[in-house]
Formats: sequence, C-alpha cells, structure tokens
Amino acid sequence: MCWRGLDEMEEFENPFRPLPVEICHKGDPPARTFRVKLRRRQDGFGLNFDATDSAVLLVGWVPDGGAASQWNQKAQQKIQPYDRLLEVNGSKLFDSAKMLKAVSAADGLVEFCFERPRPQEFTVHPRGEKLGVILKFSKVVPSLIVKALDTSGVLVKTNVADAAVHLKPHDRIVQVNGESGDCIAMTRQLLEETVTLKCWQYST
Repeated sequence: MCWRGLDEMEEFENPFRPLPVEICHKGDPPARTFRVKLRRRQDGFGLNFDATDSAVLLVGWVPDGGAASQWNQKAQQKIQPYDRLLEVNGSKLFDSAKMLKAVSAADGLVEFCFERPRPQEFTVHPRGEKLGVILKFSKVVPSLIVKALDTSGVLVKTNVADAAVHLKPHDRIVQVNGESGDCIAMTRQLLEETVTLKCWQYST
C-alpha cells in the first residue's frame, strides 16, 4: 500500500467546518444526477470546488449568502459537499481544470448538472496482505482519493470475491474504522488488521 504525503495536498484550505460523514447525504432523493439553474452574481455562483482529482471536480462547500446557498434554501435537491459537477450548460467535461474554466466563463443564468455520489461501506481483513491502493489526499473536503488499485491487492480481490465494485479509481474514502475528517488519521487506520471503509462512489 502506498499513499502520497502532505506535500501533495491542495494548498487551498476550507475555512468552513466540514459536514460529518454520517449526515452529509442524509435524506437524499434517489436520483443520482440533478440539474440546477443559477444566475451569476458579482461574486460568482456561490460554489467552491475541490479540484484535487484532475478528472472529477467536486463541490467543496457552499458559502452562505451566495446564489447556490439561496438555491438550497428552496430546492428539494440541495447542492452539497462531495457532489460532482458533470455539466455546465450541457457541456460535459472530464477534466477538472477545464470544468473550472467553463464555470468561470459562464455568465447569466447557467444550468449545472451534478452527480450525487453513491455511498459504499465494506470491511476487509488484510491479514498481512497489501491493500493494493494508491491514494492522494484532499483537505478541501477531507478524504482519500483512490488513484489506482493493484489487481493483486486485498481490495481488488474483495471486489472479485463479492462480485461487486466496492472501490474503484476516483472514489473518495471518507471514513476508515470510524476516523474521518483527517487524512493522516484515516491513512493510519488502513494499517489495521480489520479495515472498515466508508466511501463516496462516482460514475466513470
């Protein structure tokens, strides 16, 4: 198992307290994608993003008072941290930097399409075997980004044994053995004999 050090994390700090893992998506409607129309203001759309993953752009937080925050006050489907931005005015991009440019260039009334991640929770027992995962830290929305999986590792073997995709590249690990909100603490828990993971899973 290997992971990237603190020097690989985003320099951008989230000044808002992150939502607890357990309630971050509590009561969400079943739809995995939803559309939102926001009108650009002088301060933008009131959305702050996590671009730590170059291919999956996530909402970092929604500041109070912005256009997105006002949408959330009235809408059933609210924009939340860990939601993935899929489209801007119908344009779908799989590059976080290009997606951010599209958001910056958009003006007037703009339609955004977001994806609500699917929660996953599972337990593995490495028993001395490697987990077989390469991770990158995000401190914008505290989580471990799955960069790659080793086919000889416990995590891939668990996927095969259960005939399920518990974990795949670009997913976010948000809790390990009850630890959340601290990338280093979560990483340490990956060394335990029993590892219970809570993840947000995205389409690819």
